[in-house]
Amino acid sequence: MKKEYDVIIIGSGPAGSASGIVLGRSGQLKVLMIDKKKLPRHKICSGMVSRSAQNALKKIGLDIPEVICTRPKKGKGIKIQFKIGNDLLEIPERYLNVWRRDFDYWLNIEANKLSVKIKDESELIDIIKEDEKLKARIRYKDQKSSKWKIKEYITKYVIGADGGTSKTRKIIYPEFKRETAIAYQEYWKGKINIDPQYFHAFMDRELSAGYAFCNKKEDQIIIGVGAEKGNRIKVYQKKFIQYLEKGWGLQLDTFIRSEGCASTNIFREEPIFNHLHGKNNTLLVGEAADLFNIMGEGIPSAIKSGKSAAESILKNIDHPSMDVVEIYREKNKKLVKKLKKNWEGYYKRYETFTQI
Repeated sequence: MKKEYDVIIIGSGPAGSASGIVLGRSGQLKVLMIDKKKLPRHKICSGMVSRSAQNALKKIGLDIPEVICTRPKKGKGIKIQFKIGNDLLEIPERYLNVWRRDFDYWLNIEANKLSVKIKDESELIDIIKEDEKLKARIRYKDQKSSKWKIKEYITKYVIGADGGTSKTRKIIYPEFKRETAIAYQEYWKGKINIDPQYFHAFMDRELSAGYAFCNKKEDQIIIGVGAEKGNRIKVYQKKFIQYLEKGWGLQLDTFIRSEGCASTNIFREEPIFNHLHGKNNTLLVGEAADLFNIMGEGIPSAIKSGKSAAESILKNIDHPSMDVVEIYREKNKKLVKKLKKNWEGYYKRYETFTQI
C-alpha cells in the first residue's frame, strides 16, 4: 500500500520550510518535506538575511537566533559600482549575516518540531494525476543498503520549493524553457580594503559578462562572478581578481575552496516576469516560480510565497470548490507587483546593467 500524505513539499530551503511551518502549525495535516541532498547541506548564497526576510519570518512566528549568525553578525547594506572608476552606490540594508547551511537547517528543525516529516537524499522523479489525488514518484537512498530506490506516495497537494532548476516545474510545465546563469566563487584568506559590513557588487562588463561580487565573512574573502551560461566564467574571475588587487588592495594568501551553481538568468535584456504559480494542485514557490529581486535575493520571496502556498492549501481544504492555484495566485499579487516594480526600476534607471 502506498504511503499517503496531505501535502508533499519538494525542497527544504526557506520556501519549503516556510510552507511546512505554516501547514504544521495548523495541526490538521500530514506533511512530508524532501530534499535531494543530505541534510544539513551547503548552499551557495551571500547569506544576507534582509529586513524584509526577517519580517517575513516574524509573520510565520520566528526570530533568527543569534547563535546561527556568523561574523560580522550584522551588515549595513550593499555597495554597487556600475562603471569602473565611478563612485559606489550605497543601498542601506540592515541585514543579518548567516551561512545558509546553518540558517536552512534551523528552519528544517522548526518545521520538524511541528510534525513535518523530513526525508533527505530523496528527489522527485514524477508527478502523476490520479483522479482527485496526485502520485509522487520519489527516488531515495535506502539507509540500510545505501542503494537508490523508487517509492510512490499519494497526496492531495504538492509544493515545488526546489529552486531555480526546479524538477517540479519541469514536470508540470514541460514546455517552459528556462534561461540559465552560472555563479562561480572562490574563498580565500588574505586582505582587502572593503568594509566587511557591506556586500560589494560590480556591474561593469569589462569585469564579467554579468556581475562580479566580493564580501567578507568570518576570516574569509569571498570573490565571485555571475554570467549567462556559456560565458568563460574562470577567465572573468581572473580578471576580477586582478581588478581588486589593483583598485582595492586585495592580497591573496591561502586558497580555501571554489564552487559554482546554476540559477535563473537575471542578465538579460528584459525583466523576468514568468511567475509560474502552478497547476493541478501543484504550487511553485520561491525561485521555482521566478520569485526573486533584480539582485538575485530570494530569501524574502521564498518565505512569503511559501507561507502563501500553505495558506492557499488550508483555504482550499475549507472551500474545496475553489481552485487552489487561483487562491495562491491571488495571495501572491502583492509580492509579484513589488518584484515587478523592483525589476522595472533597475532596468529604467541603470542602462549599463541591461547591456551586460
